Amino acid sequence: MQIRRESAEDEPKIGDEFQLLLRLPFDFSSHLPIRLLPNMFLDLTPQEVLLSAPRELVGFVLPGFDLPGMGMVNCCLRFASNETSQSSMRTTSPPFFQSITALRLRKPLPVTVAGQFRLGKDDDLIENPRPFDLTSAWQPGPLDRCDSDDITAASEIVDRLLETQQRKSMRGPNLASAVVYFSQVTVGLVQSMQLASIGLWASLEALLRPDNDLGKTLARRVSTFLSGFDFSVDLEEWIKSEYNRRRSAYAHEQHVVQPWKPDAEPAPEAFGKLHEITRLCLLGFLSMDKQELLRLQNGKKGDLKRLLNGLPPASGRFLDGQRAWLG
Repeated sequence: MQIRRESAEDEPKIGDEFQLLLRLPFDFSSHLPIRLLPNMFLDLTPQEVLLSAPRELVGFVLPGFDLPGMGMVNCCLRFASNETSQSSMRTTSPPFFQSITALRLRKPLPVTVAGQFRLGKDDDLIENPRPFDLTSAWQPGPLDRCDSDDITAASEIVDRLLETQQRKSMRGPNLASAVVYFSQVTVGLVQSMQLASIGLWASLEALLRPDNDLGKTLARRVSTFLSGFDFSVDLEEWIKSEYNRRRSAYAHEQHVVQPWKPDAEPAPEAFGKLHEITRLCLLGFLSMDKQELLRLQNGKKGDLKRLLNGLPPASGRFLDGQRAWLG
């Protein structure tokens, strides 16, 4: 199948930055590039550059490139430079990972980020090479693909994510912090499953602000908020049990995994369920209109408790067509 560009204007330019992928199931029947952010696109992997650059540099940003049978994912993230965006790797890495987070919020398909570089010229085609080798923390069993509609939806999600960073709440739901905790886990920055589990619980706590009996309160609020989704269990009882048993053990030194030993706990099914609960809760809060979210974030202690206990079932544009991916 021939993969098509929209126009010659979409061709990479000197100064563009690329985040290379080892894994992303994408339906290549669509035109590329597809916009995710201003100047950020899902685009074709720059194969001509990789074939022309020094082998050792290519292997640094795309491990296994020269190995027989490795193959290549023919899509990547590209940050298009222009006269007003001559930024360094340090400043463009956050939008790359915000885009990955948005893709994972839209659909939790496997993503492996290999490395990143800036396109140079002549004998220096690969500038500022940076390896990552990050794999998404969890993905469901059945294979699926994302398509252009998913990328467009992820673009809308990442726009909303950027809005959340501009306002933090000390009392009410802290959506900005909840997104950060989830992002660190879902893109693979946290590779310990024990710490990743704590990160997902922290995300839920930042959103739903449980007090007093933490596990019981969180379980009631989450199960009400996600009552429109099927998790094949009594969700309130499951969250209360997991919070009081597994989360407490991880956070309070009752269960410590040696980093060089495989961890039989938590069971992958439990981690996957927790990931999907967190993902859908985040999408529910991101779908709220600004006034509704402000009312929660500005609520005084007594009012806030009443508002969070009375949250209606999650709904809105980012939840349309969503489900819990449980493998």
